[in-house]
Order: sequence, then C-alpha cells, then structure tokens
Amino acid sequence: MKRFSQLLNVEAFKNSVQAVCLFTALAFISACHSGKSLDTNDLNANNRQSLPSKESSAHSNLVFAQNFEQLSLGAVNDKQLKALMPSVEWSNLNHHVEISKDPIQGQVLRVRYPKDGVGPRNSGGQFNYRVPPKNEYTLSYKLFFEEGFEFVLGGKLPGLTSGGETYTGGVHPTEGQGWSARYMWRKEGKAMVYLYYVENKGPWGENLVLKDIKFQSGQWYEITQRIKLNDPDSSNAELQVWINGKPVLDKRNFRLRIGEQGKINSLYFSTFFGGSKAEWAPSKDVYIRFDDFKLL
Repeated sequence: MKRFSQLLNVEAFKNSVQAVCLFTALAFISACHSGKSLDTNDLNANNRQSLPSKESSAHSNLVFAQNFEQLSLGAVNDKQLKALMPSVEWSNLNHHVEISKDPIQGQVLRVRYPKDGVGPRNSGGQFNYRVPPKNEYTLSYKLFFEEGFEFVLGGKLPGLTSGGETYTGGVHPTEGQGWSARYMWRKEGKAMVYLYYVENKGPWGENLVLKDIKFQSGQWYEITQRIKLNDPDSSNAELQVWINGKPVLDKRNFRLRIGEQGKINSLYFSTFFGGSKAEWAPSKDVYIRFDDFKLL
C-alpha cells in the first residue's frame, strides 16, 4: 500500500512538471508572436495572489480590537465591561457610559460628561486595559464630539501608557520607570498629546500640540498613535500621531524610559473634563462617542 502511494506521488509530480513546462512553452510562443520579450515575473503572476498582503500581516499582529457590537444597547456597568474585556484591570465608569446606536458606526461607546463635572470621579469614565509588555505598539480609535459639545478649558482622552494610571495627575517617573501618553482636547478644540515621561520639565505633563488640529463637534475622527521605546540608555524613542490618516506629530530622539523598564503595557481609557477646578467644567451635559479600538 505504501509503495502504491509513493507511485501516485511520483506520478503527480511528473504531471505538475509537465504542466509547468507546457505553460512556459505556450507563454514563450505567445511572446514571440506578440514581439515582446518573456518576463519571468509574468510566469509568477498567479503565485503572487497567495502572498500575504500588508493588511493581512497587520491583522495577524492585532493584539486588541473592540467595536462594542457584542453589548446590548443601554447603560454599561463595570461588571459588564469586565465580561466583555477580561484584561481590564479596573474600571470606574461612574454611571456615565452606555452603548448607543450611531448612524455611521453602528454600536458605539457613548460617554457622558455631566454639567459642572470635573475630574475622573465626576466626569466621563476610566478603565485600564492591560496588554502584553512590548517596546512598540500602534493604537487607533475613533471619536465623535456630539453637537453642542463645550470644549471649555480642556479634558483627557485615551492613550497608551507604561504603568496604567500611575504616571498621571502630577506624578512623574523620575527614575524612567514608566510614562503616559494620553491625549487632551483644549480650549476651542485644540488637540495635543499630554505626555508624562522622564524628561518632563514642569509640574504637570508636557503638551505636544497636534499640528493644525482643532476638534469640531458633529464629525468622526480616527486617531492613531505609534510609540516606540528608546533603547536602554539611549535617546531614540519615537512618538507619532495621525488624525484621519494625516501626520500631525512626529517626536523623536528622546527618552521615554531608562534601562529595560517602562515597557508599553496599558491602554488607558481615561476621559474627563479637567484639570481639577470648576472653571474647566461644562455648563450642561455633553457627550463623546468612541468606537473601533485597535492595537497592533
């Protein structure tokens, strides 16, 4: 039986070789008749279709993706969030978060920022999603400031961190042991990265302005953030941002960490008005929609 199987394999190999030879001969004859030279790339054209595209390669590197289609419409509590995303270490949604329907995106995460609310307990919501520690990640998500949104003096938006929420709120990683790279909207919708890291000079995070970007209510934005850590004891970190595919920030040649510590290990969903003083608060309830989180 084994001998018979071997004969079949040999015969199949002969047939495939004959087919290739016949195809090559026909291609050569056709090329001669058309007056064109024979390009071996033409012979491999069919094989190219089986090669992985950039999109499929990117998909294979996907660490996290969430579009909120799995949840029921309505309010979302901390227990439901944990069930949907088991890698959430902690959350404080403050009864401000719900799943709602958007005419463009379908189901989205809708966050409420109450009138006169300031800070992470009285405005918006927060959770920390743990990711495998790495030296480089690209995070993207979409957001939509609903009509009538009041930007006031500003507020926080999600970003990548090392150490979850640790290096925020005036806490600095003086030994290069971590960092945070959330976004902020500021007065009149001006956009920036709000960066805590070892080279901070002031008492709070450093404001890295996103070129020519002022958020407007009533339209969707896709924000993409790529962070590559510096090599140990080097100053070659990279932080890049794109808004709707347009490059708006490219910070290089600096230190995010010292030594081997400070790996990227968190997607920190952090959004609220503030600052901490009443002057940062909106005069009415306002909303932001979030969708299509992806981490590569």
